[in-house]
Amino acid sequence: MKRVTVNFIVNLASFAVLLGLSVSGIIIALPHEHGPNETRPLGLGRGQWGDIHLWLGITFVVLMLVHLVLHWDWVKCYVKSVFCPGAAEQDGCD
Repeated sequence: MKRVTVNFIVNLASFAVLLGLSVSGIIIALPHEHGPNETRPLGLGRGQWGDIHLWLGITFVVLMLVHLVLHWDWVKCYVKSVFCPGAAEQDGCD
């Protein structure tokens, strides 16, 4: 698979997971009633939304690590250009 395709898939998945994190975070933050009249958005209780939020967070961290690995050359060049501008040009960083 081409690197551009992998980047696109990782970026799209990251966006989708971040959107899910945002929605689940908002649902968790909403006021909830307890007991038999408990508010259950989409049929899930607050604890279940917390579990979803946790796993989405872990997935997002993993995707960000993959994203960082895929862009590692750019990260190295950028850091070199900030701290050692001459060295970055010699290494072919633009």
